[in-house]
Amino acid sequence: MVHTPLVGRIAADEHCEDELTLPELLVRRGQMFALTVSGDSMIKAHVMDGDTVAARVQPDAENGEIVAARRSQPQY
Repeated sequence: MVHTPLVGRIAADEHCEDELTLPELLVRRGQMFALTVSGDSMIKAHVMDGDTVAARVQPDAENGEIVAARRSQPQY
């Protein structure tokens, strides 16, 4: 057995609460989504509790990037 800290929550559903209008220069290309931050684990990146962050859907991340990750639905 491995002891693993449970450090927070992330929504398992994709219920759309609202819609944001973002400048095209910010979005550029790709599918975007937004999340409201809960907690202060990203405070060193100047992301505060209650902030709304925009993220791009992409298959991988580079070293140093901040990510919100989820596992794909299993293919049966």
